[in-house]
Amino acid sequence: MVRLKKARKVPAAVLTAQAFRALEEDAVPCHILGALEDWPAAQLWQEERGLQHLNELAGAQEVQAMTSSSSYFQGDMGSHEPTTCTFQSFLSSRTPAGSSEPNQAALASASPGQAGPAALKALMADVRCPAFLPCAPSEINLWMSMRGSCSSLHYDPYQNLLAVVRGCKTVHLYPPDCGPDLSPRPVWGESPNHSTVNSFQPDSELYPGLERALSSRVTCHLQSHQLHLFMYT
Repeated sequence: MVRLKKARKVPAAVLTAQAFRALEEDAVPCHILGALEDWPAAQLWQEERGLQHLNELAGAQEVQAMTSSSSYFQGDMGSHEPTTCTFQSFLSSRTPAGSSEPNQAALASASPGQAGPAALKALMADVRCPAFLPCAPSEINLWMSMRGSCSSLHYDPYQNLLAVVRGCKTVHLYPPDCGPDLSPRPVWGESPNHSTVNSFQPDSELYPGLERALSSRVTCHLQSHQLHLFMYT
């Protein structure tokens, strides 16, 4: 079994494009320290005044949220319902329009950084692209929940730079060869990169190979104002 290495701490101040490429090649998850110090969002998005600031920037814009009766968002559309609401409504934790009950709501993959028109593009004024990146990111997405959430276990076919601007996030990483033990969804389905395992409440009786995977995972805890590099290999 491939063993994942524990996350490494690297100061952003010493990172160059060449050093960042070396981190990618080493395939070790990294906490990049101090990378968000020049982000206006690190100060402007905090506490109640932060919500007011976000509302002023893009409150009237329509966004698509996911609603679910629990905080666990699974990777198939049958487990959550997409619905449209204003960003202001989402920020105030109101029930999004079109939902029949006061469900949990989350924004997932809202794309303020895309090249074309985007509802939340105004938020990019508070974000900075790290100077050490060898090239511009292919995508810049916003993931947000007002009451906390847990996403389904999945993999991405690309590297991820995850910036936690507000709140905190826990990420569980599994070695690539644990895939069969994590019961991936069928390749012909709509979410083949997601697992059927509930990572929030793992059931080793239902999934016999799960104990092997759990024993080899690495857990990363990210706090506000932290940037983390995740590898897909």
